[in-house]
Formats: sequence, C-alpha cells, structure tokens
Amino acid sequence: MMQGVPTLVSGSPSCLPILEAAAHENFAVESPYALGKAIAELSDENKRSTYVQDLQPGDPATPPPQVVRRAYVDLFERVLPENDNY
Repeated sequence: MMQGVPTLVSGSPSCLPILEAAAHENFAVESPYALGKAIAELSDENKRSTYVQDLQPGDPATPPPQVVRRAYVDLFERVLPENDNY
C-alpha cells in the first residue's frame, strides 16, 4: 500500500510472506501477463477493497506477528546449520 493505493510487488522477497499470509500471493507479479491480470483484478472496486482490508488489518506499517515470525524462521533456516535448535 502506498498512500492509500494498492501496490503490486515484483521480486520483493520481503513482501511475498505478507501477501501469502493474506492469501493474495497472486499480486506478487513476475511477468507482464501476471501484471495485467493483477491490474484487471484490482480494477474491480469490491476486489480492491477486500485486498486492501486483508493486507491492512491493523496498523499498515506493522505486519501481522505470524508474518514476522515466518520471516525470521526462514532467515534462520537459510543461515544456520541444520542441527541448530532455535
């Protein structure tokens, strides 16, 4: 969300978990076709309103705790040895 306007992301690993948690991973576009499809979906006022509500349940600057937790777990799994118990 940028100044009240729904935004789409491309190649942004930090945004994908947020979109997935809100069941809107289809807005993480990676191709011109996907971009066109996402823009078409967001042109529907009801779908756009649902998208905005789902992605901003509270403070728009604060992602849900489960998203933050998942991001840390993903990071730990990438950088720590498999036998670490974190």
